[in-house]
Amino acid sequence: MRSLPFLAAALLAGAAFHPGAALAAPSQPGQISSVRPGEGAPDRTAANMDRTDRKFAEAAAQAGLAEIAAGRLALQRSRDPRVREYAQQLVADHQAANAQLQRIASAKGIVLPTSPSSGQQRELRSLRRSGRSFDQDFLEQMARAHQKAIDLFGHEVKGRHQDAELKDFAQQTLVRLERHLGTAETLEKRSGHLPG
Repeated sequence: MRSLPFLAAALLAGAAFHPGAALAAPSQPGQISSVRPGEGAPDRTAANMDRTDRKFAEAAAQAGLAEIAAGRLALQRSRDPRVREYAQQLVADHQAANAQLQRIASAKGIVLPTSPSSGQQRELRSLRRSGRSFDQDFLEQMARAHQKAIDLFGHEVKGRHQDAELKDFAQQTLVRLERHLGTAETLEKRSGHLPG
């Protein structure tokens, strides 16, 4: 009888060192799974949610970085006080949004990009080469970029099963993005670059 406790302890120790003996706890919504290959598969739905959230966070960060860079360029190049004021607002709003996104992502183990996408960098290079039509090119680029961002953030807001914090971030930021788009379009019209 004295050997029973020893036998139970040996069995528990063996189970602890046996690969695959215990599956990792299922991922909770909004958490990046830490399960490695061979340690058991996470819930398929949770894995898909994590990937969706991660892709949104990465794309949102890159969009913000691109708009900050474009805004800074406009502050250097534009002589129109209305465009410069708009650019300053872009920089301030997107810096604040990216800082908020960074806090959320860090808590969830998501590593965000530190530079715009290759396509966004190409557009920024094109904007840098712009001559006398800089303001027009800048406003047109901001209108296009913000429409894409609105689509991205709107998809996150309307999606189901996404992380609650990222969804809330998307909802808050969407309001600013729509305001930025409206301002870009208004400035284009006032400058005579758009009909109406």
